[in-house]
Amino acid sequence: MKSSYSLSFYIGRRLLLYFCLTLYACVLLIFFIDLVELFRRADGGEQVGWGLLFGIGLLRLPLLIEQLLPLILLFGVLLTCFQLSRSQELIAMRSIGMSVWQFLAPTLLFAFFLGVISVLLYNPLASVLAARAEPLENRYIEQRSSTFAISSSGVWLRQADEQGHSVVHAQHAEELADGRLRLSQVSVFLYNASAIFNGRLDAKIATLHDGFWELQNTWELRPETAAVFLGKYSQPTTLTLGQIRESLADPDTISFWELHDFIKHTQTTGLSVTRYQTHYQKLIATPFFLCAMILLAVTFVFRLSLERPNGIAILGATLCGGMLFFFRDFLLQLGASGVIPIALATWASGVIAICLSGAVLLHMEGR
Repeated sequence: MKSSYSLSFYIGRRLLLYFCLTLYACVLLIFFIDLVELFRRADGGEQVGWGLLFGIGLLRLPLLIEQLLPLILLFGVLLTCFQLSRSQELIAMRSIGMSVWQFLAPTLLFAFFLGVISVLLYNPLASVLAARAEPLENRYIEQRSSTFAISSSGVWLRQADEQGHSVVHAQHAEELADGRLRLSQVSVFLYNASAIFNGRLDAKIATLHDGFWELQNTWELRPETAAVFLGKYSQPTTLTLGQIRESLADPDTISFWELHDFIKHTQTTGLSVTRYQTHYQKLIATPFFLCAMILLAVTFVFRLSLERPNGIAILGATLCGGMLFFFRDFLLQLGASGVIPIALATWASGVIAICLSGAVLLHMEGR
């Protein structure tokens, strides 16, 4: 029993070592690729500057690492198995009667706890840094500002027009079947070009059309004048539904600990929360998906001590791991758009991989 624990600890230590080496190499590669992409999007960095692009890249890096963590873990496991096979240690383990499940125990435990730490501790840090990078990226690279915000008090919109700008507040919002946006219990705060308050419009309903808001049951309040009932009123705007959707907070910039409350607040406004719910369930499923990647890798490489060439097994595991990763991403996109149920989008890929890999390993061990 003591030797079994010692062997499991040895495997776990080797896995941790090669995972850290893989992580280090991937961090350098991902940062370089992302920096080149930021440089391309900024038209060569002439207007933005290399220092700012470098800072944005550093702020985005933790989120990119989190998103690619399953692939990084896959490469770490493959490197561990390859080194154990190359040094004949895997053959020695098999010769003393070590089963595939004894080999899997420390690796699965490592993957599960890595997923838990990633969700509970690493994700909040990565989301905070990504939230700081997003406005810089929007302002200096995309050259656009956020126009939409959600809070416990309702929905807030900022828009510009020929006279200045205005801020729209509503208690409730919903997307209509014809693709328009309708707000209820609306207040429009008007400001002139010098950002001086110029009046307010109160309406029961506001519907977004091309180039204007259609306000119903509208009251106009101006400084030092009596309120005037306007009935139906058109307020010019440059906003479109597409711009409003883009201004919604990216799920990746919201911490796991804050995501549940954000979903509740957004639901009260009447806007769709499908992509946030999908992201929340994806985070919960992360430890199990990492275990699925481990099982997939071991399915290919555990018999390296008995089969040759090693490169074929490594290549097969890499291709299948990549296919599983992108299949999961494809399902998440379908779930976020509401095409398939959220549970199917977030859990199906991991469950299928665990079942198929487990069946293959049981067959291999029973031979």
